[in-house]
Order: sequence, then structure tokens, then C-alpha cells
Amino acid sequence: MKEIKFRAWWKDTMEPIPDFMEQDIIEVLNNDPDNPFIFSQYTGLKDKNGKEIYEGDVVRKEVTRTPEQVFSIGTVTFTLGMFLLDTHPLGWPSTECLEVIGNIYEN
Repeated sequence: MKEIKFRAWWKDTMEPIPDFMEQDIIEVLNNDPDNPFIFSQYTGLKDKNGKEIYEGDVVRKEVTRTPEQVFSIGTVTFTLGMFLLDTHPLGWPSTECLEVIGNIYEN
């Protein structure tokens, strides 16, 4: 079963909320229609270094070409019920070729 987790940032300052708890989402969404947060959901996957991959993360994808190693950079999005990277379902090809290098909120 996939672990459901979120990260959060303040909308006005784009500062991450370090001790954000997932149960806070329900309170915020139920009680404050103008909530001050931006949420980012965990994909359930980790990059080649074991770092969790979230929606909005910027990742470097290793593309092996002989004789040089080529990289492309993309953003993880959630569309049509699935996490995507450059319009390809995340997890294919293997996340072993992905490395989180930032996110759209802080970088």
C-alpha cells in the first residue's frame, strides 16, 4: 500500500513548513477556504539516492548514451490520476536514473 504524505509551504513567503503534519490538511481544507498553504504530495517513490520524490520536485534524469552520459531535467506533476515526469508515468523507466535536484517552490 502506498504511503500518503504531503509537504507544505506558506503561499505568501514560499517558505517550507518544517514540522507540517498531514492531519493539518484536513483541518485547513475544512475550515479555511482561503488556506495559506501550498501542498505537495509524495509519489511513493524514491530517487537513486533514497530521497523521497514529491509532486513539484525538479529531477535530473540520466540518459545513457555512448560514449557520453546525457542528462535531462524535468518537473514531477500530477495529471489524470498519475504522477508524471515530462509526460511519462513516473517510475518508468526505473527511478534509479532519477535524482531530485530541487523543487518548483524553492528553486
